[in-house]
Amino acid sequence: MDYKDLTRLLVKLIGAVLVFWYLAWLPSAISAAFQAKLFLQGLLLHFAPTVIPLVLGFLIFMFPATITNKLIDGSKLETPQALTTDLELLALRLLGVFYLFRGGVDLVYHVSKLGLTSRIFEAYGSPPPPTPWTLDLAANVVATIVELCFALWLTLGSQGIINAIHRIRGRDL
Repeated sequence: MDYKDLTRLLVKLIGAVLVFWYLAWLPSAISAAFQAKLFLQGLLLHFAPTVIPLVLGFLIFMFPATITNKLIDGSKLETPQALTTDLELLALRLLGVFYLFRGGVDLVYHVSKLGLTSRIFEAYGSPPPPTPWTLDLAANVVATIVELCFALWLTLGSQGIINAIHRIRGRDL
């Protein structure tokens, strides 16, 4: 593994972190965009600042070698491809496990909030709402489930992801 391989791996991890980060912000951005008085205002002020970095993170994740080649001049040293693939696999799995734990904690929070809403209203002497589901809570639950699915895929399907990326780039493993 040389400097280019390590840089490519780190750029790929940055892309994956950006995807998860902005995927978690997407429900609140959608909710805020729909609450704006004008559709264009909501789109430009709330939705676009979340979607543009999300797309950027996805592109960084999918094409780290192109970015690395622009950052680092020179030819690539000959190193065993298996070491690079093993480190890629380990990094993607660790990132997936981290986001599985994060998504699991978020889901427990959202379900607890859903279950305790009526009790909290009753404790303060207010009439409980007809349903504990709010738009924000529903959007956050959906986003957390999508995040958990993506993290599970990243954890369990890392080898398939790496194989697909290498096939797209024309490399044989």
